[in-house]
This record gives sequence, C-alpha cells and structure tokens, in this order.
Amino acid sequence: MHKKRTLVIFCLLGIIVLVCVLQRTDIFSTVHAPSISESAFIAEDDISGIATSTEEFPEPVEEPITPNPKPLPVAEAPAKRCYVGGCSSQLCTSEPDMASTCEYREEYACYQTATCEIQATGDCGWTETEELKSCRMNAEMESSAALELGI
Repeated sequence: MHKKRTLVIFCLLGIIVLVCVLQRTDIFSTVHAPSISESAFIAEDDISGIATSTEEFPEPVEEPITPNPKPLPVAEAPAKRCYVGGCSSQLCTSEPDMASTCEYREEYACYQTATCEIQATGDCGWTETEELKSCRMNAEMESSAALELGI
C-alpha cells in the first residue's frame, strides 16, 4: 500500500512540473486556429487525384453485428480454502495452522468425522449434518451428566 501511495505522489509531482514548464514556455498562447487567409485552397482547375464520381467510393456494406460465440475468459479469484485447526482439531477457519487453548470437550470428538468447508455465507465452517448435530447434543448431555455426578 505504501509503494502505491509513493508512486501516485511521484506521478502527481511529475504532472505539476510538466504543467509549470509548459506555462513558463508559453506553449498555451502559441496554439491557435488558422485564419481564412492562412487556409489552403484548391484551385478549381487543379482537381487531379480527387475523386469525381461515386464509382471510386462504393456504398458501404453494413454487416450485422454478431456477438462473440466464445465468451472471454473471466479472471477468477483464487479459491478460498478451509483448514482444520486448534489443539483438539475443533476449529474450521480460512487460516492454516490456527491455534487454540488446549482444553478438551466431549463435543470436539464430533468434529473428527465432520466436514470443514465454505458455507453459504462464504465463510469456513463445519457443515451442519444431522449426524454432527446429534453427536454434539449427545456430547453435551454426557458432559452435563458428568458434571452432576462430579466426575
């Protein structure tokens, strides 16, 4: 970003210097349209080489404009990738090697068979399948039961 800003500043400075030089040499005041006396005229008797009939200028043929049969290639944005990360492989992000705290929850086991991919929002995330929902719900119930028992 810094290089682009510097380039723009140098370009603007160059334009300013050019305008100053042109104004100093008075180039703007020397440009003028020719007057009638300065215009060139062709004498009526000197018409050699000038087209005199319509045979030398055939009527233009208008061809219908047809669209290009092959569409032009469109530059595609690089494909976004999703990565599994975290200490227990419980994160699904667009950043490779994403770290997390190393704690373990029963629900993290559910992500071992889940799919980490781009979701409808355009962001990375775990695809919510019935299997994943059921696994997480069972893991939550087991965790709650373990807490109640003091395990």
